[in-house]
Amino acid sequence: MASRTTNSFAFMLQNRLVNSFGAEAAAAYAIGFTIMDLVDGMLWGFIGAISIMVGQALGAELLDRARRIAKTSIALLGGFMATGTAVLYLVYPYFVALFTAEPRIFALAAQFIEMFAATLPFFGLYFVAEAVGMGYGHTLVPTSIAFIRLWGVRLGLGYLLAFVVGLGIFGVWLSMALGNVVGGLLGAAWILRGGWTRPIVRGRRPRLVTSIVRGRNS
Repeated sequence: MASRTTNSFAFMLQNRLVNSFGAEAAAAYAIGFTIMDLVDGMLWGFIGAISIMVGQALGAELLDRARRIAKTSIALLGGFMATGTAVLYLVYPYFVALFTAEPRIFALAAQFIEMFAATLPFFGLYFVAEAVGMGYGHTLVPTSIAFIRLWGVRLGLGYLLAFVVGLGIFGVWLSMALGNVVGGLLGAAWILRGGWTRPIVRGRRPRLVTSIVRGRNS
């Protein structure tokens, strides 16, 4: 609950940061994020599946299987997002044209999409980390990564690049893209390290139940 509240507040401040550069930047941001919302919606479906599989493996004390699921998810989702990025680069001009014919807005939206789309594979890695955290039952690390990604990079670095360095709206786009990279790399590092497979609660189950679970997952 606290995580969702702070994330929502961070997105509100991000909108405020974009709106500082006028109506054209706000319109371009809205167009670009319409595409990203579609990607986000698809990723949430993967999160549910990964969380269930990781949770089942950990519950059955199949730690190696849980690690394999997580690593396979990184490879599959990373590849899927890379393919999606290539397709997006081909079709995004037609998509943007559905919303605006104003050259300045079109250019800003294209700039945002081109920069953000290049980091979508990292965005996928970040979502895998969230899924593993949900399946594991402890979400402190994924929540901390989300905090760094949103508050530290997107907002903090975005403000510095836009106003202190003087990059303007380009600095905001850049910080958002870097947020995906940082979140994805931190998430992948946490997953590959493997410490998340330590059981939260240790308990003994009847041998028959254990053997049945292991048989189903072998």
